[in-house]
Amino acid sequence: FTPGPEVNAYAAGIALLPKRGFSEIERPISMRAELTGYQEDAKIAERRKALEADGVEIRPVTPLDIVPLLEFVRANFSADWHREASGVLNDLYNGDGRTVGMVIARQGETVLGYAEHRNERYGPFGVREDQRGNGIGRVLLSTMLIEMLKKNYHAAWFLWTGDDAARLYSRCGFHPVRRFSVLRKTF
Repeated sequence: FTPGPEVNAYAAGIALLPKRGFSEIERPISMRAELTGYQEDAKIAERRKALEADGVEIRPVTPLDIVPLLEFVRANFSADWHREASGVLNDLYNGDGRTVGMVIARQGETVLGYAEHRNERYGPFGVREDQRGNGIGRVLLSTMLIEMLKKNYHAAWFLWTGDDAARLYSRCGFHPVRRFSVLRKTF
C-alpha cells in the first residue's frame, strides 16, 4: 500500500482532483539510507553515553523482552504496529531471524521504545510519548541501522512518514525518495 498518489509521477492527476471535490490533507515522504560505510554520528554516540549514564539500555531484544515489549506497543501505538511487532518477534524466535531484527530501549523494567526491521524495510519504531525529545529515538534508529549493517544490508528504507519524523531520519543519513499526496473528498 502507498498513502496516496506519488506527487511527481501523478502531478497532472493530483492537480485535477481538487476540481472534483478533493482536498489535500497531508504529504507523507518515503526515505532511504545507504548503509554501506554507515557510522554513528558523534552527537548520537554522545547521547547514547548520556542515556546509558541515566540507566537507559538500548540493545537487541531477547526472549525476556517479548511480553513487556508487546504490552508497551499495545499501550502506546496502533493495533497495526502490534501486529507488525508480533510478526517480527515470531520470525526472530520461531522462524528465520536472519531477515528481521528488533532493538529495545529499557530503563530497568520499563520499556521506553523500540525499533524493528524486516529485510531492508525499516520500522516502525517508536518511543513512549513522555520520553520523546530526549534522544532515545535517535539512538534507537542508529542502533537498528548498525544491526542491519551487521547483516550485510546495503540500504534501509521505509514507505512513509511525516515531515517532523523525516528530520529525525535525516540525522541518520536518510534522504527523501518519494513524496505522496493524501487527499480527501468533501461532500
